[in-house]
Amino acid sequence: MSTQSCPKCFYLNPADGEDCGRCGATLGADAAVGFLPEMVIAGNYKLVRRIGEGGMGEVWSAIQTSIDRPVAIKFLHAELMKHPTARRRVLGEGRALGKLSHANVVSIHECFETDNTVALVLEFIEGGSLADRIERDGAIRWQDAASLMQGILKGLGTIHKAGLIHRDMKPDNVLLSTDDDGDV
Repeated sequence: MSTQSCPKCFYLNPADGEDCGRCGATLGADAAVGFLPEMVIAGNYKLVRRIGEGGMGEVWSAIQTSIDRPVAIKFLHAELMKHPTARRRVLGEGRALGKLSHANVVSIHECFETDNTVALVLEFIEGGSLADRIERDGAIRWQDAASLMQGILKGLGTIHKAGLIHRDMKPDNVLLSTDDDGDV
């Protein structure tokens, strides 16, 4: 029997189904591609595992196969793909952020629209989010919080100087590097 993967929950559904049997999401031509590990996107990015999901989309770790570089790829949710304004905004912001270079701002390597989705290819930050750290270690000492805030504010300052606004500032979106510099 032929199947299709749900773009939202990854449940395998019959190929001729219109709605996911588990979560009710739209399937078929109107839905974004259901991503799976080992899937190759845009001929150059091999998906490894799903690492997060938010209001705008889901994020996967991947390998940029042409240069064997780890990356993160953020895909716009299927529901938002139905809105041309959302697609244009994400691609426009991706292009604008791609011009920035700062230790406290995640680098954007590429943005593109393919397979019924919009994707932003991002620098992969090994270390997890501030939310992960708080969940794992509990409350942060005020001295560490002050140091983290300095990095966060430097990054936001760079973004704002470019005329952009971070629309979703929260601990889940603050990534902590594991390198010696301790960049945020």
